[in-house]
Amino acid sequence: MSLILAEEMGVNCKITAAPALERPRDITGILVNLKPGDVLFIDEIHRLNRLTEELLYPAMEDYRTEEVAAESLDFYQVDPMGLDWTDRMILETMINNFYGGPVGLESIAASTGEDAKTIEDVYEPYLLQIGFLHRTHRGRMVTEMAREHLFKTDYS
Repeated sequence: MSLILAEEMGVNCKITAAPALERPRDITGILVNLKPGDVLFIDEIHRLNRLTEELLYPAMEDYRTEEVAAESLDFYQVDPMGLDWTDRMILETMINNFYGGPVGLESIAASTGEDAKTIEDVYEPYLLQIGFLHRTHRGRMVTEMAREHLFKTDYS
């Protein structure tokens, strides 16, 4: 139904599932990339966690998606690209301690204090998706785009 609606309106339709929206940055990454009029379909929305739900409501209410959303994102220290504190810490650690890579997952985990599996399963997919991280046969590497983004945003 959402695809038909978007097609009739001449806009894009972004489809996701509530279980995939575990952290604030998951929904914010989607919201900041929506254009006016775009349709967002969240499958299994009844499974949406409370924090994500609280971020989504202001974005939907009374077409207030930009000012209120920006305030909410700023409150949770989520930057315009949807990166939270941990995402930035991982990238900054890779840059400062390993010159941007290549660096192995276990080294990143040891340097950040984060679990390697958590980095690989929770943080890395989004960083790869937005082009801030590359995986090579020698290890992970921070991209120039990530460096530029970190340079121009200040959440430290």
